[in-house]
Amino acid sequence: MQPGRSLNSPLLYAKPWLAALQPLLRQRGINTDELLRDLPPYYDGIKTADYRISHCQLQQLLGQVECQVNEPQIWQLIAETFCRSALNPLVDLSLQAASLADALRYSYRYRDLVIPNVILLPQQRPKELVVDIIPFSGSRNKMTTAARCASIKLTIALFVSIAKLRGDDLHHWCLHLPPDITPLPVWRKWQVQNHVREITRLVIPRQQLIQCRTVKPGQLKQARYFCQIQRQSLATPTQLERIFRYLLLRLNRSEDVSLSELSEVMGLSVSSCKRLFASFGQSYQIFYDQVRLYKLLDLLQQPGGTNRELAQKLGYSNPNNFRRACKRWLGLAPDELRQRLLG
Repeated sequence: MQPGRSLNSPLLYAKPWLAALQPLLRQRGINTDELLRDLPPYYDGIKTADYRISHCQLQQLLGQVECQVNEPQIWQLIAETFCRSALNPLVDLSLQAASLADALRYSYRYRDLVIPNVILLPQQRPKELVVDIIPFSGSRNKMTTAARCASIKLTIALFVSIAKLRGDDLHHWCLHLPPDITPLPVWRKWQVQNHVREITRLVIPRQQLIQCRTVKPGQLKQARYFCQIQRQSLATPTQLERIFRYLLLRLNRSEDVSLSELSEVMGLSVSSCKRLFASFGQSYQIFYDQVRLYKLLDLLQQPGGTNRELAQKLGYSNPNNFRRACKRWLGLAPDELRQRLLG
């Protein structure tokens, strides 16, 4: 695994987001100047390609909006305004795609241009597409917790907005949300089914994915070209997703991975590796815990397995350390969590 461009300051084109966000906040009497004071100077006439912010700055902004705007619908409104603004080529590419499957494929390939502070893990199954959504999150203080909730809501809202603009049917979509995140009221309006799960999951029936419509090849090609150009000029966060998948692969082999070993695999010094995680407001231990939690939820939904066996599969030599980690992650002991998932 080779180091990616995210070793530089990870950036995101932010003008489309702020163009969607500012008017909605002003309508609600929010002081946007105060909200944006820690960002580079922003004004309406600035070119999209010239205005970029780091993912840490975006996480801070999302957290502030989540804390200050007491309106559940705000994230769906932001996503819809963003998609209608025609300032991001990935939205145009997704709308031009022949099928929802193609639209989601493009969205995944160029996700760095749109989706903020999340890791997407799609799984193609015979009857459905499953997308697990894991937000980047650092220490569990009030602001990062708010940013985590905002990232999840905004990501789901983007999926819903694109499908809605394409005219796709959302009635049979299935949404699994962590217990601390309340579904947006508008999702209930479209009858998106909601379930509780510790890690966010979106399930889309295969029948909806393969329904095709007529496309305009010239517009599709142009939108794809602009996506490629934008992506080449950004330092992107996809390196964290590669690390996530690598750590998950090692856990599947019941192998623990130290920071020094990961650094060696990445071709970095330990200090450079720490800086990489820090640039996303992370530490290696917190990130590794997220991977372990993801694996744990999968293991707990399988029959059998003692706490000692689970601990070994997650790289813990001591079952008590595993039990304490589970309580730290979720506030539940492994046995309680298993009962909740299977009950």
